[in-house]
Amino acid sequence: MADVLKGPLASPNRLRLGTFGTNDFSGVLGVGRLNEPLPPEAQWPDSLMAMQAADRMGFEALVSVSTWPANSFDTMTWAGAAAAVTQRALIFATVDMSVVHPVMAARQLASIDQISGGRVGANLVAGWRRPLAEAYGVDLLDHDRRYDRAEEWLDLARRFWTTPLTEEIHFDGEFFKSSLVTDATQPKPLQQPAPPIMNAGSSERGYRFMTEYADLGFIPNIELADLEVARQRISAVKELASRHGREIQVWTYFFLLSRDTERETEEHLQEFIRHRDNPRDRAAAQEEMERIRAETHTYTHLSEEEWNATRDRVMSLGMHGHPLVGPPDQIVEQLMGFSDAGLDGVLFVWPCWRDDIPYFEDRILPRMEQAGLRAASSALQA
Repeated sequence: MADVLKGPLASPNRLRLGTFGTNDFSGVLGVGRLNEPLPPEAQWPDSLMAMQAADRMGFEALVSVSTWPANSFDTMTWAGAAAAVTQRALIFATVDMSVVHPVMAARQLASIDQISGGRVGANLVAGWRRPLAEAYGVDLLDHDRRYDRAEEWLDLARRFWTTPLTEEIHFDGEFFKSSLVTDATQPKPLQQPAPPIMNAGSSERGYRFMTEYADLGFIPNIELADLEVARQRISAVKELASRHGREIQVWTYFFLLSRDTERETEEHLQEFIRHRDNPRDRAAAQEEMERIRAETHTYTHLSEEEWNATRDRVMSLGMHGHPLVGPPDQIVEQLMGFSDAGLDGVLFVWPCWRDDIPYFEDRILPRMEQAGLRAASSALQA
């Protein structure tokens, strides 16, 4: 963990920030503006604007999302492009370990780490999207077995990153077999022994993998809705990591919507819901929710009433992030509560990013600085 903390994750900010789904601005995660139609596919200018704005504000992380099917940019290609247009933030390429070979991913990530000056990270996914697995013709495996494969996947990737050049790697695992001379597949990552790893866990097996291997543990925000529950969950994750002799940062993500007053905020929220209210989007959101619940075991702890409410909220908003809704002072108060509960970082999804990101920079970020959650942006840029 000490090597990882030399980078943006070791920033002086009390609450670290990032963007989520920054490679997917095609209507899956929101809209540009309410008076504009949803774009038919991912738009590079929107992704560029979001990344550069976040980088300018001193955000620590830019995280891609791997969706299928979707009109999003390929996560590795996007990460390489992001490296060329940003200066400070860690760029997390999401890698689905069920369909991407570890040597290929390790080489790509090492290359991007060189291009970015040591700013790449890997958001590793054990695999849960059955249509994606079927598209690649691979076996998705049962839930817990996916993590057995993930452990082997990461072992081989790390051998690629850390084995001295000219030495051969002979790997004979249950899921992967490989023989290579590492100087034939240069370069090595600048970050040693490995780029930082992000992983989301929501099941018992998932939490075990996350706390043993990840530097950033990504917790579904449905588990953090109550601050006392959040405090207990965050503490439990960090304690489990410490049993493995490790430290871990705990992050989550929020759907952020704010306007100057409660009335304006509520009006904007309802306008956004109406804008997205069509049978196709609602049906797609419901199908996605059911698949997530079945394949990842997320939401299985909810009562039927809680599950129905959560599913209806996601279907209305079109986003999985728990709503962080209210005037700026309320937003900062809520974020302060999560920070007090031990949360290290938050990824944001904005519903109308062309308006909401500038609003965040102008109205919310200064309040976060005044509250001590963030260092002054000017100091970070100095």
